This record gives sequence, C-alpha cells and structure tokens, in this order.
Amino acid sequence: MTRRAYPRAPIENTIHLVGDTQGITDRRKNIVLNDFARDRTPDVAHRLQVGDFVHGHGSPEYFPPMRKFMDAMGSGQWWTCVGNHDYDYDTYDPPPSAAPPLTGMPGLDFVVDLGYVVVLSTFVRAGTGVWPTPYDPTWLDQTLGEYSDRRCVVLAHPPLFRADTPSLEAPDNTEILSVLADHPNCVAWLCGHTHRPMDAERMVTALDLGTREMIHVDASAIHYTVPGVDWNDRLITQYVTFNDDEFEVRFRDHGAHQWVGGNSGLERVWRYTMPSFTA
Repeated sequence: MTRRAYPRAPIENTIHLVGDTQGITDRRKNIVLNDFARDRTPDVAHRLQVGDFVHGHGSPEYFPPMRKFMDAMGSGQWWTCVGNHDYDYDTYDPPPSAAPPLTGMPGLDFVVDLGYVVVLSTFVRAGTGVWPTPYDPTWLDQTLGEYSDRRCVVLAHPPLFRADTPSLEAPDNTEILSVLADHPNCVAWLCGHTHRPMDAERMVTALDLGTREMIHVDASAIHYTVPGVDWNDRLITQYVTFNDDEFEVRFRDHGAHQWVGGNSGLERVWRYTMPSFTA
C-alpha cells in the first residue's frame, strides 16, 4: 500500500462504488450531484450500489426517487443488490424478491460482465429480522465455477466481517467463506450496511481466507448514521480500479469536491497486488 499525490482514477477499468443510499435527503443528493459536474469527478461506465437502496421496509413509493438519483450521477450504467431495508425484514411482506423489479434489476442473483471483471450480484441476508429459510450459497458456488477462468467480484449488502464488533453481519458467514475459499478467481467482496465513517479501521482490507487473500471493500453509506447523521458528515463514495496485477481504491468526498484519504491510515489510494489464480 502506498500514497499518491494525484489519485484520479482511470475510467476504462474503474467501478464507481456507492454505499447505502438509504435515507439520504434531497439536499444531500443535490450536494453529491453537483460534484459530478466537475471535470475531476470521473464519469465511469460502471456504477455499483451496495443495497439499502431505500429506507424503511421496502415501500414501493421510495424507489423511483433513488433510481433518479443514481441515474443523475453520470452517463454510465448502474446496478444494485438487495439490502435489508429494500424489503420488510420484520414480516417478509414485501419479501426480498419484490425489490429487484422496483430497482430495475433482473433478480436477486445476477451476473454482469464488465470485461475487465465479472460482477456477481447476490442477495445475502444481513444480521436482522426473521428468516423463513437459511441462506443457500449454491448459486454463488455454481456461478463462480462457471466463470473459473475470469476475475470475479461479489456485490452483496452485508460485510463478511466488521472490524468494530465481534458479531458477524452475514449470519451464514462461515458457509460463504468456504465457497469463496474454493474459488481463487473471486478477488473481492463489495458491500455496505455498516454506516461507518470512511476513515474507520479496515474499511478496505485484504481478508485472509486461510488458503489465500481476497479484498473486502466496505462502501458503508454515502452519508453516515453512526450514531446519527450530522450536518457536516462527509458524503463519500469509492472508485475501485482493476489493473492487470493491481487493485486500487480511491475515496471521493462529493461535498468538499476532493479526493481524500480513507481507512484508518488515510490512504489517498489504497493499493494491493492482485491475487493471481489458475483456472
């Protein structure tokens, strides 16, 4: 990991990673969108949002304003996974399966081939609410196998771990980690849910799977709610770049119109040698 003075991301192999948009106000949306009019904010082709697209319990009327917000960030295409606030996690009415049509996504589990990386967007339950059936990692396992010769990343709402608490946010964490350990072509887990500040410990880290490492990127929320939203909370998203042998993460403060440092080390560019794999 090193620092660079001028951390603008290349557009052709960079994903714009947007944390939970849950509960962001119209005023804060406008602050974020104003930054995209600046030439130092890359208009990348691919944008991923990490779930909790809306606040509340999945009421359909909440989705159109958030779709408009994501559309307004740039000309590129965007995708999202399902978070616990995108459905009624207390009653399952509406259930998780009701959210994808409201976000415009093809389903709870789908694949997007970006060329430089394959994205597996999947529904993983967060650690809250009632669950009529346990999480089934079969789709993740089979799909990573189908793309065994390609570099893949997983987009899911909850993190596989939290650095600030011993609890696991994905209740089936052990099962998922076992699947990931069997597929060296999966190089990163992209998530949100935590609502932690971007300079908290290990927001971006190399996660030890026992036999190898993979990158774990916590996009948190586009604004922070730990313990509550303050007027001066930063409005940060991340830019994740996939070079041939290197993985980079940059942090954009859209309110200050600046590239800033993230993680507890305040790296302006977090860099990691890309794990190699054999198909």
